[in-house]
Amino acid sequence: MIPLAFSSNDIAALNHADPSTLFINPLPESEEENLYKKNDDLLPELGTAVKLTIEVNRKIQLYVLISGKVQGVGFRNFTQRNAKQIGINGYAKNLANGKVEVVAEGEKVLLDALVKKLWQGPRASKVDDIKIEERAFTGEYKTFGIRY
Repeated sequence: MIPLAFSSNDIAALNHADPSTLFINPLPESEEENLYKKNDDLLPELGTAVKLTIEVNRKIQLYVLISGKVQGVGFRNFTQRNAKQIGINGYAKNLANGKVEVVAEGEKVLLDALVKKLWQGPRASKVDDIKIEERAFTGEYKTFGIRY
């Protein structure tokens, strides 16, 4: 039997055993609630060549706009300190419209950790909203700085 792939919570795995346990999904037409049945209709035919791509520690760039009470409260320093501790490169900058702009590059899992910190902010801040745009990794930032 060829190995079969499945994913669960961002983890991909291969299974050489009976695949029926891997592809048990609720059928949309099922009238019985919470009853899971074998649903392998989306699988390719046995013997079909498949390409499995596992992206672990994918590097990306995030363009982030933080709004709320985020200027005059040490938000850029807070961002820089946390980014350096996590291992993220980029910069933080105050904008004329009262928002803070953050450009951060690194592994996606580390960037997710930074975004969680940005939602917390320093004590005197109050984050109302964070807009995030994912961009291609450039590698142009060698450290995390503050821009003026």
